This record gives sequence, structure tokens and C-alpha cells, in this order.
Amino acid sequence: MKKSRSFVLLLMNVLPSHQLCLIGAAMLLFLSACNRPLVPFAAENGVDSIWADSAYQRAKKAEFYYNNNLKDSLFKQVAEDMAFDKEHQQWNWYYYSWMLLVNKCTFSGDVKRALEESNLMHSDATERNNAYGLALAKYAMALVYACQENYEEATIGFEEALRRYPKDCDPSVLFVIYYYYSSTLEEKHDLKSNEEVLTLWKATLDKTFQESDKYDDTKALWLYQYYKALFGFHFSQQDLAQATDDLDSMQYYVEHSGNTVFGVAYVTSSRSKLALASKDYATAIAYNNKEYAESKKLGPTIYMKAVERRAEILEAMGMYREALKLRNEFDRLKDSLNQADSQHELNEMAKRYELDELRTQQEKEKDALKQRQMNFIKAFAAILFFIMLVVSIIRHRSRLRLAQEHQKLTDAYKQLTIANEKAEESSKMKTMFIKQMSHEIRTPLNILSGFTQVLTSTDVELDEETRAEVNERITKNTARITELVNKMLELSDANSTSVIEKNDTITVEQIIISAVESVGMSSYKMIDFRTEIAPEANNKTLLTNYDQSVRALSLILANARKFLQKPTGEANGQSIGKIRLKADLQADNLIAFAVEDSGIGVPPSEAEHIFEEFVQLDSYYEGMGIGLTVARSIARRLGGDITLDTTFTGGARFIMTLPLS
Repeated sequence: MKKSRSFVLLLMNVLPSHQLCLIGAAMLLFLSACNRPLVPFAAENGVDSIWADSAYQRAKKAEFYYNNNLKDSLFKQVAEDMAFDKEHQQWNWYYYSWMLLVNKCTFSGDVKRALEESNLMHSDATERNNAYGLALAKYAMALVYACQENYEEATIGFEEALRRYPKDCDPSVLFVIYYYYSSTLEEKHDLKSNEEVLTLWKATLDKTFQESDKYDDTKALWLYQYYKALFGFHFSQQDLAQATDDLDSMQYYVEHSGNTVFGVAYVTSSRSKLALASKDYATAIAYNNKEYAESKKLGPTIYMKAVERRAEILEAMGMYREALKLRNEFDRLKDSLNQADSQHELNEMAKRYELDELRTQQEKEKDALKQRQMNFIKAFAAILFFIMLVVSIIRHRSRLRLAQEHQKLTDAYKQLTIANEKAEESSKMKTMFIKQMSHEIRTPLNILSGFTQVLTSTDVELDEETRAEVNERITKNTARITELVNKMLELSDANSTSVIEKNDTITVEQIIISAVESVGMSSYKMIDFRTEIAPEANNKTLLTNYDQSVRALSLILANARKFLQKPTGEANGQSIGKIRLKADLQADNLIAFAVEDSGIGVPPSEAEHIFEEFVQLDSYYEGMGIGLTVARSIARRLGGDITLDTTFTGGARFIMTLPLS
């Protein structure tokens, strides 16, 4: 089935420069009103034409999102369309949808993605040897370069797009390429090349309309666009006589293009512009008055252009005070339009959400109806077999009752066994905790006591180096006791489900820096420690609790550091391993902090067990087995989580996630 692609004309809202964007806004509205069907794509490669029809309908929906600036909906639709077109080998529609995505990226300022996508599109078309795809890829690249004012690369791209464009394909995109090629050369001030392109464009138009009558309903529209570009060419050369002839041709074709309200407005604006250039201020004002009246009905973009034109005329006439008032009015309208565009996009998103909700409700009602039908069938079948079932139930009732009672006893016994095992394990863990607690406190206290006696003894004289070492060890063990007490206090809140208040706005980098300083990683010279922040996570801000988020990350770092060392804590002057602290942006607006170490690792079977209170897989290492418990509790109460990556080898990797907001 053949379908036209009249909406391809609306691609012209992606314009090569700021000046062309101002011109293109009015042209876009004109094309929206004057659209007529153009030559369609035929079903490709013998594929059933029903797929071509479906591809057309999908592309039309994507065009709606494109022209209404619904970027997220467009990207989702294009992804679905390309998958559909690829499955059913609708390659022309496949590359056309891809071009929509690239041009929307260009228009919205995402130049990096636009270039990446256009290069991927070019590689894909090259692999498939698809001339249409190659032409569209070159055209999309050229638009990106033109928006960056890289007119040399843009010119090369447009030339290549024209050269590769298949002769048997819909000429509408070809005419679009000619338009932007001419506009780019005008921006480049390459008059000679522009004149050659305009001549070639006119020859292509004439040949197209002579060879077939399928384009009669769009002939006036495209000739209008051609003379519009030709008017710009002659006007830029100050050839006002020829520009006047071009403008007369524009007006003629506007009057023969159907709904011409936007074309008439543009012609009126151009006549005012031409009169101003000729210093015929009375005529310029007369046409501008008409432009004022017409533009108020056509939307704020065209009305703003009329206001700006009036200011230019008044400035040329020396009426600077009145011109200044209009300049201020122009700025006010521009700010108002920007706000209106933002609100319009929000409203469209809300409408789309409501439509999706309605569709979901309809699907639920259909499912409910099907379910009721199935229930009716089941009930009817149940009635037919009711007597047989009653007999069977009576016969087996007593046996089932006995089986149920037996099952209850079995389940109760299993639960009692599990409870006894947990109680025994809890008792063992508490005993081990008390012993470990006693050891953890006694060791630093003994050290403090011993050094205190040394320092207070009158018979012992210490040199400065020894005294400094003593002071360092006293400080270290005092901090160790303080950390132990803090963990005990935090452990009391570990099972709490209350949400921690999140009133701090901080960056990912701030959390990492504070956690590293808190653990004192810089003092461990034998550890190869580095931090890595992915570009997409850099400078991201989180609405969270600063102290608690830093605390959770510090506990994970301290755990990694501990299990790099030998149980004695000695490094023997050699590197004891490496630790990497990485940050990346995940889906659902989550920041993932990954702590990787090359230590002894954790068996996958213990991935959840290690987060329980007082759990220590290796009792030779210092600690009480509560650090990971406290860290996970904090992360979850901040809206995130901490997990062990069981796929990581060569050590352990713990991942802490926190929401951006």
C-alpha cells in the first residue's frame, strides 16, 4: 500500500543558524498549513504492502511528536518504529525515522548525540548499501555542522547528500536539502556557489513537474519555497529590482498553493523589508501595518517579527524613542513566548499521560470482561460436574483433613527447628560479640594505659621521635575506642525503619572527598587507592543527608581497607593491594558508589549473610561485624541500598546507591 509523506516538509524547523531560525519559524507555520500529499514510498523488496502502510502510520505519529517538540515521546516512538521497520525490512522508513531523531537532537542543542547518531546511521546505511539512508545521513550531518556555523563541512555534507539521493525516491526531502544548502551558502556569503545551487534546484523542480503530474498539488508550494530562497539571494546582493521580481513570483505561487494565510503574511513582511531597503518608508510602514494586522492572528512568533520590523523602520526614520518602545515590546514578547513554550510542553506531556491512563483503563476493562466470560464458563462446567465432585469430596474429606493436620504438625516442627537454630546461632553470635567487644576495648585500653604510665613516669626519658610515636599511637587507639562507641550507638538504630531527614544538597564529588578523608586513606601508603567519577555523574547533586551518606560510604571504605591487610595489620613495607572508589549514574536517577578491593573477597553464598549483625567470616581480623549492618541501614533509610556484586572476582565490590532527589 502506498502512502504519502506530506509531513516531511516540517523537517525545516531544524535550521542552520540563528538568523535562519528566525526566518524558518514563519516558514514552518506556512508549511504546516499548506501541506499537500507528495510522492509515497512503495512497499520495498516485495514485502507485503501492509507493512509499508503500518510503517507510514508509525512515522506519522513520530512526526506529530517532532513538530510539537515532545522530545521524550519522539525518541521512544522512533526506537519502536526503527525496530518495527527493521523487522519488516521497511528500510526507507527506517532511515527516515532515524533522521527525525538526529534532527531533533540538532535542534535541541544535543550536538554530540546528533553527530554520534548520524555517524551510526551512515555506517548502517553503508553496510546495507542503501542509497537513501546514505543521503539522509549526509544531510543530517550537514545540518549539525551548519548549526555549529561550520559552513565548510556543512557544504560538503549537502553536496554529498544531493549526489547520493536516489532518483526514484520521493523528491520532498531532496527539495528540503536544496533549501538548506542554499541557506547555508547564503550564511557563508558564497554567492557564486549559491547561484549555481539555485539554478540546479530550479532545473530539478522543472524536471520533476514535467515528468509527472503526481506533484501538481504541491508544485506551487515548492516553487514558492524556491523563489523565497531566490529572493533572499538577490536581496543579500542588494539587487532590489530582481528581488522585487522574485517577490512577485512568491506572491503568485502563494495564491495558487491552497491555504495561503501564512504565505501571504510572509510576502507582506518581505514587501515591507524590501521597501525599507529602498528607503521608501511610507510604503514600508503601509505594508508593516498590514503585517501587524495579519500577524496577530497567526501566533506570537510572526507577530514578534512584525514588531521588530516596525522598530527597524522607525529607527531608519530617526524616530528612536518610538523604536525603543517597540524594541522593549519585542523583548517582552520573546520572554513571554519562551515561558509559553515551556508551559505548552508540560501541558502536552500531561495530555499524553491522561491518554495513556485512559488506554490502560480500557485495557483493564477488556481484561475484566474476558475474565468474567471465563468465570461464566468455569461456573457452568462446575455445575455439570457438581454431583461427581460432591461424592468425591465426601469420600476424601476425612483423608484430606488428616493430611492437613499432619502438614500443620510438620510445618510447626520445621518452624520450631528453624527457631531453635536461629536462637542457638544468635546465642553464639552474642557470645562471640561479647568476647570480641571485650578484646576490641581491652586492646586499645591496655595500650593507652601502658603509654600513660610511660609518659607519667619520672624515671623514663623519651627523645622527640619516640614521644611523637607514642602520641600518634595514643591518638590512634583513642580514635579506635571512639569509633567503637559510635558503631555501638549506630547499631541501636540499625533496625529502625524511620526515614533520615534529607535537607542537604551536595555533589557526588563532595561525598567521595569527605568519605576518603574520614577513613584517612591518604595515610595508608601501602594501598594503591584511586577514585573515578564517570562524566555523566560528575557535578551531579543529591538531596540527601550529608553526614549520614558520608558515614555509610566511609564504613564500606574502611571495610575494604581492613581486608586488604593481614590480620596483624602489617604490610612489611610492600603494597598490600588496591582499592578503587567509582561513581556512576544509573537508571531511575540513582548514583552508584562502587568500592572495589583486591582483598580476600566474599563467597557469593554469603552475599546477604555478611550484612547481618555481628557476622564475621574471618575471626582473625579485628572488628565486631557491625560496620556493614550499619552502612546498609543508613543507605536504605536514605532511599538507597548497599549490595555485594557477586559477579566481581579478584576481591570484593560493594555498591551503594543513593537517589538524586
